[in-house]
Amino acid sequence: SILFLSYYDLPCYLKTCLLDLSIFPEDHQIDRLRLIRRWMAEGLIIEQYGRSMEDIGESYISELINKNMIQPVGIDYSGRPRACRVHDIMLSLIVSLSAKENFATILDNQKLTPSAHKIRRLSIHGNCEEKLWQSTDGLRHTRSLSVFGDAKKIPPLLDFQVLRVLDLENFINLVDGDIGDIGCLIHLGYLSFSNISK
Repeated sequence: SILFLSYYDLPCYLKTCLLDLSIFPEDHQIDRLRLIRRWMAEGLIIEQYGRSMEDIGESYISELINKNMIQPVGIDYSGRPRACRVHDIMLSLIVSLSAKENFATILDNQKLTPSAHKIRRLSIHGNCEEKLWQSTDGLRHTRSLSVFGDAKKIPPLLDFQVLRVLDLENFINLVDGDIGDIGCLIHLGYLSFSNISK
């Protein structure tokens, strides 16, 4: 109940950014710049006159750390955290709130979170069956796709009409064919992947 109070006490812009952390797996170290760039691409950072979007994103992370919602991991030469992590108990709360508000849909352990009727943000953790995302209303409203671990297959990129974030950085089995249709993603604002030959 204390964590719920802490969440509801946050300003709206921080609530959305905190809910976005639900897409990351348990104990995952989230790179600070990666997080800020994802927030920028999705429009979660509110513009302020005279400040860059990166600076505003940095202030969001500082506020979440100061409110003990996330934990800093490593400090760089300027005193900023290199990465952050969400405590397991806090992550459970964020995932439940995210499902309740239909903020993000998580495919994990061969099941979808309950709010999967209209997927806005899809996060695939590990190897999941293709029929799980095919049983939904489709992916035409999905703004963010993130894949973690050893998924064997991801949804075809042509299914995403409004995708802004494509985060495949922690997708172990990524092959060239998975991103063959990337040129069709006209709204894409953030792309991250590794271990690809082309």
